[in-house]
Amino acid sequence: MADALRLVLMTFPQHWDGKGTITLNVVLLPTGDPLPGSLIEPSSPSFANGAPTFTVIVNKGLGTLPASTGANTIALTPTIHSAPASPAATFALLQSSVTASGATLGTPPASAVKSIRKPLPPSYMAAGGGPPDGIFTTTDDEFGCAVRATPPVAIPKTPPKTVSWGQVISYALRQPVLAVKLGLIYELSVTLPASATDAFATGGYIFVALAATDPWSVAAAPPHPHSIRTYAARIPPLTATARALFAAYQGSLLACRLFHTKVRLDEVTQTVKR
Repeated sequence: MADALRLVLMTFPQHWDGKGTITLNVVLLPTGDPLPGSLIEPSSPSFANGAPTFTVIVNKGLGTLPASTGANTIALTPTIHSAPASPAATFALLQSSVTASGATLGTPPASAVKSIRKPLPPSYMAAGGGPPDGIFTTTDDEFGCAVRATPPVAIPKTPPKTVSWGQVISYALRQPVLAVKLGLIYELSVTLPASATDAFATGGYIFVALAATDPWSVAAAPPHPHSIRTYAARIPPLTATARALFAAYQGSLLACRLFHTKVRLDEVTQTVKR
């Protein structure tokens, strides 16, 4: 049985200085209540009581899917530039604010949707893209049928008084200073070694992972390797010219098949455009 997801790390590149240094943000998204108990195993701290340590993985080139190890992989220790986080006190303050408003923090109802599939457009199919597999991909027609087959749901007359931690965290992410204080966002930078300043000459991938000695990382080792999900950002070809960076999409290291579909879709889309 798959491990319960406890933590998601997403990498958002911000700037390339043209000399080998990349500035990026990493977003940490816990599932469930961040305050009590342990995040993964009894030996690991809760999200609010944790102090994560990071490693940044650089993958040179776009010829292979992002990976933590390999000949084209560089592991770097980042410098943290964001203000110190104070998650425990700040989450407790948010909890008090929610209850003071008359609402309660509770667990949202289980979602009937177990996965999200990507619809493949007709242009992709006509250009030679593979057929949908029904697991990660589907068709426009199947998507439309699913929407039309969903029965309408009545709108409640009174707003619900229960708020989930997911809603609270969603609100916090819209407030950058608050998100940093909660330990949801860290601003980092890494400098490529002198022997690899051209690592992104033809593009590549970059992602932030927990360091091997981090308590959450240790707790997520087998038999719980999938309790933490890490996403990589695709980097365009970079030169000696400084520029802003934007992660057009995130690719899960665990969902290589889905990531391959996305990369292939981009290639076919360019073919269609030409």
